[in-house]
Amino acid sequence: GNRATQSTTVYTYKLDPTKKPAEIDLTPTTGSLKGKVFPSIYRIDDIDGNTLEICRNQPDLKRPTEFTSKEGTEHRLLILKRVKPK
Repeated sequence: GNRATQSTTVYTYKLDPTKKPAEIDLTPTTGSLKGKVFPSIYRIDDIDGNTLEICRNQPDLKRPTEFTSKEGTEHRLLILKRVKPK
């Protein structure tokens, strides 16, 4: 089965909010994929602004066009929620 592991990867990013859906290029700064661009799309929840969704593909593959991670693709869907400080 799948097993979650903990790791840290630092990325630089470049945004293009004029595209539909908005585009983000993620580039790792370390590791075996250092300097490779992960073509991605992003959106911020319009209701509360506390949810960021990023759908990314592997380097050298086409940018996703929708926010899904379907079987048979290399797409990864990340859903990040802002935690309010206590």
